[in-house]
Amino acid sequence: MSEALIQLVSTAGFRCGATGHSPANREAARAFGPETAFPTGAPLPAPVDAVMESVGRAARSPSPRALRPGGTVVVTGTTTGTDPPALLNRILRQELCVLGSTSGSPGELKQFITFVRHEHLKPTVSLRLPFARAIE
Repeated sequence: MSEALIQLVSTAGFRCGATGHSPANREAARAFGPETAFPTGAPLPAPVDAVMESVGRAARSPSPRALRPGGTVVVTGTTTGTDPPALLNRILRQELCVLGSTSGSPGELKQFITFVRHEHLKPTVSLRLPFARAIE
């Protein structure tokens, strides 16, 4: 998920940063286009316009703190669990937007596929298995 998002955002021309738990993860992320990669939970040098959040409970508390007033958190997943602290006071004071996104319309999917093809984006395949071993 993160690799794909980094590729899409960078290719679309947005300034992009990434986070990662280990130096190896941050270096791997940098290969896909972000300007910088920070340790997970580290303070950013400046507030950002948007945070794309796919981690869930473990990361949502820092996500609103990284935003500039009027910024947006886009929640696309909850891999570490649901029901994080809402930080409602910060959301209200900073006039933040929290947007949930699981997928798009058929028309948006068509636009997405056109973009991916036009930009020649390809996923990294780290493991190939025969169908009989798909459970792995």
